[in-house]
Amino acid sequence: MLFRSEKTLLGSYSSSFEILDEVTELVFGGYQNGFDLTQLISHRFQLEQAVEAIEVASHPKADSMKIMLEPCLGSGAE
Repeated sequence: MLFRSEKTLLGSYSSSFEILDEVTELVFGGYQNGFDLTQLISHRFQLEQAVEAIEVASHPKADSMKIMLEPCLGSGAE
């Protein structure tokens, strides 16, 4: 099987539109300057665990920074 032009879909949610521009600049500026932003991912779930992932994302705690769904664990950016 051949795959051409594979894409990675990244989604994000910000609960504060007041800081959206500042956060966008920090993220893209950090990425362009070589910062490893994958360290912000606190939880990784398989696609089959989407309900659990949404539950964690819906009730944020101090240890839940970014929640990521992957088709199979380990397939996302490391």
